[in-house]
Amino acid sequence: MTIPAQETPVPEQVRELARGAALTPVGENGIGGLTFHTDDHRFIKVGPRNAESSMRDEAERMPWAASWTRVPVVLEQGDSAEHEWLVTSAIDGESAVSPHWIADPATAVRAVGQGLRLLHDALPSAQCRGAGASRPASGMPHDAASGCRSSCAMLPRLTGWSSATATPARPTPC
Repeated sequence: MTIPAQETPVPEQVRELARGAALTPVGENGIGGLTFHTDDHRFIKVGPRNAESSMRDEAERMPWAASWTRVPVVLEQGDSAEHEWLVTSAIDGESAVSPHWIADPATAVRAVGQGLRLLHDALPSAQCRGAGASRPASGMPHDAASGCRSSCAMLPRLTGWSSATATPARPTPC
C-alpha cells in the first residue's frame, strides 16, 4: 500500500458514498483499490473485484473480530459488476505508509509485526466465521482444525494494520 497523490481523481462512487464530506486520499493498493478519509471520520475503500480478497468478506468478519480486538465499525458495504466498496468508522491511528513511518521503516516494521502478533494471539481462529468446508475468496481451503487461514491472513487489513488506520508506533493491545 502507498499513499496516493493529493490530486488523485476521486471515483464517482466515492463521491456518492462521501455524501458531501471532504475527502483525502490515504491509500492505494497494488490492484487499483483506493482508500479515502472523510472529514466526518469515516474511511471509504473502493476497488476492483478480485479473486484474492473481498470487501464483503472483510465486512462480515469485522464484527466477529470485534469480540477480541478493536476494529472499525462497518457502516456500509456494496458492490457492482466490476467494483466493490466498504465504508467504516475511523479509529485512531496513523498509516504505516505515512511519510513519518516511511522515514523510520525499522520502527514501523517492528510495530506492525508486534501488532500482528497481538492480533493473531487474540483471535481464536478455530471459531472464525467460515471455518468448515467452505472456500474463501482466496480459494484456500480451511477447516475447523486449521482455523480460518484466509480470514486470519485478511484480519490485519480488517483491523487496520495494513490500512489507513494502522498505528505503527503504538499498537493497540487486544
